[in-house]
Amino acid sequence: MTKKSGKIVKCVWCGKSLYKIPSRVRKFNFCTPEHYRTFLASPKNKTLSKGWKHSEDAKQKIKLANLSRNYDEIFTKETRKKLAESAGNKIWTKEARDNARKSHLGKKLSLEQIRKIKDHAKYDWRNKSWRGRYSSYVAKHVWAAKHIRKTRCEYKDSGFGPCNGKLQLANIDHKYYKRIKDWKVLCKFHHDLYDYRHGLRKLTSKTKRMYVRFDPLQLRDFTVDGIIVSST
Repeated sequence: MTKKSGKIVKCVWCGKSLYKIPSRVRKFNFCTPEHYRTFLASPKNKTLSKGWKHSEDAKQKIKLANLSRNYDEIFTKETRKKLAESAGNKIWTKEARDNARKSHLGKKLSLEQIRKIKDHAKYDWRNKSWRGRYSSYVAKHVWAAKHIRKTRCEYKDSGFGPCNGKLQLANIDHKYYKRIKDWKVLCKFHHDLYDYRHGLRKLTSKTKRMYVRFDPLQLRDFTVDGIIVSST
């Protein structure tokens, strides 16, 4: 029968006796990981994990060890794929999201950090999330709002009905190309009216009654360039 070379130690938190092999014996020993975490957060902890830092020599050794590693061999394509799948399947609970939010509260980036982020950022087709003309409805309107300043309704003084509602960005043909000339700044009233007259939006009978005085049978026609008086 072989003689055990380990030691009987006591859990610092609960005082329970347990056997540990020599390589597992520490200054502070715990019976479970829960007791270890509880002790770390408790007032009893005065020295464990309090302000300990690597020395400069240790930092240099770690740096040299990492520089000599070939990460293409360590992280193969199969390994990278598994890591990506595990990260994509991670479930963010409400508590985890709140903790992530709190960890970034009060942080302010320096101007140099902001410049570096902008220099290394990938925009447009260089970004893997770039979808071009196939981007979502919301994304196209966000792009338009970023490049077009909403100052006043373009048909405010046209005499074609009073302006009413917030200013909105209207696309002239609902194809939503990323061209500034294809967008107009209109109030909600003129935006709805323009879409109704050009068949770009299906309105209910109740909504049509709001625009009955702008019926297509009238001589005036509502177009992209303004009001045109028909010659007929």
